[in-house]
Amino acid sequence: MLQVESACTNPLDILEKGIIPAVREAGKIVKAGYDSGFFEIHEKSSCSDLVTEIDFASSRLIRKMLSNAFPEVRIIDEEDADGVEIDLDGQAFVVDPLDGTLNFSHGLDLFCVSIGYIEEGKPVVGAVYLPVSGDLYYGINGEGAWKNSERIHVNENCDLKSCLLGSGIPYDKGIRKECFLNPVSALLNEVQEIRLLGSAAIALCLVAEGSLSGYFEFGLSPWDVAGGLAVALGAGCSASAIRTKDNLLSGKSIICGNQILNRRILSFL
Repeated sequence: MLQVESACTNPLDILEKGIIPAVREAGKIVKAGYDSGFFEIHEKSSCSDLVTEIDFASSRLIRKMLSNAFPEVRIIDEEDADGVEIDLDGQAFVVDPLDGTLNFSHGLDLFCVSIGYIEEGKPVVGAVYLPVSGDLYYGINGEGAWKNSERIHVNENCDLKSCLLGSGIPYDKGIRKECFLNPVSALLNEVQEIRLLGSAAIALCLVAEGSLSGYFEFGLSPWDVAGGLAVALGAGCSASAIRTKDNLLSGKSIICGNQILNRRILSFL
């Protein structure tokens, strides 16, 4: 599949022996839950921030598979990290067992299983699996990215008027005007259109394959972006936190696209 080595853990091993099998198997649980339409739903921080029993079932399977394959690597899981300060030092798997839970709960098929592997707070490898379509995105930062074994690459378009962007609405209502409504209002007349997908991981993969020219969002957590960000960086994307020099995974915001387009979009954010 891929031929690349890391000074620490071999990223090819991480993908083939850990991440890809885990997202595929967890995807079976998620797909079965989606097809049945019967699952318990609970609110987390708000009525739009949901968790289901399928999230937890997917989480348990992923934790078991990753721990068996790489017992020395700790796991940062969305369903275990609520209200806990996230330590991004060292090696870790960063897991979103069901990204797009709100879509999932409404019967919309824009959801995925996302896992990234990080070293010292930086994405190294990741995979994002969409259980309904069966599409698998995976990538190695700086080496390459693939969709179902086909190489993918960032869109080099820099003309705002012909750019389709992705974004998302923050759960925190206190920042929605400043960090969503105002930027979107400023950009709407400058770009072709903006799409709200409800899954940061999927949005990053769509930027990686060039379907979206760029993506920005505020109010994020490490598990929202770790898997998709590794794919995007592998596809040649440029990415940074917005309005801050914080670590990209912990900065709670992201802009991703080609380098020139990012600079132009940042002037509106």
